[in-house]
Amino acid sequence: MQKYGQIAIEALIPYERNARTHSEEQIEKIANSIREFGFLNPVLVDGSNMIIAGHGRVLAAKKLGMDKVPCLRVEDLTPTQVKAYILADNKLAEDAGWDELLLAQELTSLKDEDFNIELAGFESTQLDDWFERQDKDYDRREQDNDEYNEFLDKFETKKTTDDCYTPKNIYQAVADYVADT
Repeated sequence: MQKYGQIAIEALIPYERNARTHSEEQIEKIANSIREFGFLNPVLVDGSNMIIAGHGRVLAAKKLGMDKVPCLRVEDLTPTQVKAYILADNKLAEDAGWDELLLAQELTSLKDEDFNIELAGFESTQLDDWFERQDKDYDRREQDNDEYNEFLDKFETKKTTDDCYTPKNIYQAVADYVADT
């Protein structure tokens, strides 16, 4: 059974064997996120108010001076499942990756809208390095694209007698072949 509600921070009990650590820097990032977006991800607790997931969010809420935090009470897990879920909740997120193209689009969009991207958890040095790398990749792709277009231009259908005539179907076959390689 699961039940949602606000619980006083002082009533919450951290899991004493929580293997996940939270640096002051990370707690500050979480606090900034809560300040900007609100407390959108509830803390998971068991029937005795022991924290199953959300230790970092609780520390950030304390830093912000909050008295209560949103919690989801989870009472239908066995003690073994609780232990396993505490580990899984932290480990599974680490295994995720990024779709670089979609990430570029999202970060660029936020940057264009003058949104503080650091509120999304990225550090300014990471972002500077990342945008610089994207600019270099873009320049390289542009150069590759120019070379590709120059190559295709050689096969463009010509209308003068002093140039080699390439029929449209041959031009398209070459263009298709180059695009596939």
